[in-house]
Amino acid sequence: MIVSIDGDTALRLLRLVGTRLVRLVGRRYPNPISYDSIELVTEGGTVLKIELRMEDVSEKLEVSCITAREVASVSTSGQCDDLWLADFRVDHILVLRRAEWLGAEESRGASVGTAPQQQHFGNPSDAPAWLPHALVDAGLLLVDDRGAQLVLLADAFPMVMQLRYSLSSSEIPRGDARPLEEPG
Repeated sequence: MIVSIDGDTALRLLRLVGTRLVRLVGRRYPNPISYDSIELVTEGGTVLKIELRMEDVSEKLEVSCITAREVASVSTSGQCDDLWLADFRVDHILVLRRAEWLGAEESRGASVGTAPQQQHFGNPSDAPAWLPHALVDAGLLLVDDRGAQLVLLADAFPMVMQLRYSLSSSEIPRGDARPLEEPG
């Protein structure tokens, strides 16, 4: 089964290509890196609200798919992160599709319901062929004309998104990562 973004969402997103994003507002849930909605504001004042649509694909498998709608204005009620962008002109948008499936065994630990099963997700090729699974449009990758990337992706926790932003003109060898320590 494939759970795709709907046609109206696709058209709204395609209208972003060529426009400059000037602001992102993410409403925090339940912590600073997760959001239950993200609003993208264009230079022309259009506000596009990105949310997740839940869909049941089987008795115990529920997935979150990206959806978008225009809203009249930015909502900053509640705990929000407000990010202003200086120069992000959308060059193209990619849909991030992943596979989601239930484990064959019962989940151990904290769970909801009877006979719970752990939900897994990964690349479409990661889904075990012998288990029921769904391919889900669970995220977006917006790329600007300089190569900067804005990633909006459904989290493992239902109905929240992760927001990631990175900018690099090319791959630079980083070396090993290690904690920063006080000199001494």
